[in-house]
Amino acid sequence: MTKKNFWLVILAITLVLGMTVIGCNNGSTDDNGNGDGEGSNGRWRIKKYTSYTVTDGEVGSVSSELVYNWITYRYISDTNYEQEYTITSTTGSTTYHVTRNGQNYTSFSESTTTSGTSTTTQTITYDSAGKQLQSTSESTTTTTTGTYTSNKTTTYEYDSASGLTSKQTTNQTTQNYSGTTSTTSSEISYNIQLLSDSGGLKTYRYSYKTLTTNGSSIDISSYPSYQQYTEYKIQNGRTLEAKTYSASDVLLSHSTYDNNGNIQEQKTYSADGVLLSHSTYDNNGNIQEQKTYSADGVLSSITTYTRTLSDNAVIKAKLGNYTLSSTTQTIDGSTYNSYQTVEVLYDSETELVISSKTFFNNVLTGQTDYTYERVN
Repeated sequence: MTKKNFWLVILAITLVLGMTVIGCNNGSTDDNGNGDGEGSNGRWRIKKYTSYTVTDGEVGSVSSELVYNWITYRYISDTNYEQEYTITSTTGSTTYHVTRNGQNYTSFSESTTTSGTSTTTQTITYDSAGKQLQSTSESTTTTTTGTYTSNKTTTYEYDSASGLTSKQTTNQTTQNYSGTTSTTSSEISYNIQLLSDSGGLKTYRYSYKTLTTNGSSIDISSYPSYQQYTEYKIQNGRTLEAKTYSASDVLLSHSTYDNNGNIQEQKTYSADGVLLSHSTYDNNGNIQEQKTYSADGVLSSITTYTRTLSDNAVIKAKLGNYTLSSTTQTIDGSTYNSYQTVEVLYDSETELVISSKTFFNNVLTGQTDYTYERVN
């Protein structure tokens, strides 16, 4: 692994965090300051964020800017909220409308750019335990080439004893830019076998039973990946451990979870059973350390992840659990580190502007300023 690989890791983390711009309905903010936040000084929501070019540690011009125009904002709980807003940038605008009302979730987005327009609607129905019963999505994209549409519905059935998915059915109809319509369907069913029950801690073997595509059955024996199986340890409806094996009973992955469903440890193995990676997580399911190994099982890198709450009094009061992250990776005896800092640029009763900076080996590599407004 090289220094370039380390940057790919950092980029992947940044993308994952950056894509949850507004999805933090629990009042938290992610590492980049995105999302909404809640502290002792009320609830705050994102209004604008501005990113800058950085060259050789020097901040340059604005590279991108997104402006949020809020239409509706209501948050009562993780299963009762509504958010509607428009994001505007130099390339176009997108309107989002997300609603969760108990067991029903609906999201709608409409984007307009220089290349065309697109709309997407998704609805999800949950059972009383929070498991998906049905998911539907409809999307339309129009460009100078033509119009593409897709309509997809997926339904789920569950085993009453284990809570594991027993069957999944998907139907989809698409129309390509040339106007040709096609319909596909698939159905997957699973074998769920109770192996043991020790004081309520139950072990199940979970594997493919049947696979059907467009009405035709797939011969599972012809595909080694479909012959894999997983052994789950489940207690009181919570998965505590999962081991996945190949068709020849070679361990491929091993994961453990706490009583809240947060992952605690994960190992992956090659088809020959050689350890390839080993990751550990904190009590909230955030990764703490990852070790990677060569195909021969030789340790090649160690990456540690640290998350700390901002100690800035203003940020703590207004954004609550605003978290900064740092990463250290050792590769072939060389150590690389990346970390974040945050400072307040402007503070008033109704507006807060903070600046988040990212450093690699103590050299500034990125800066994004976030503007928040207080929710009445």
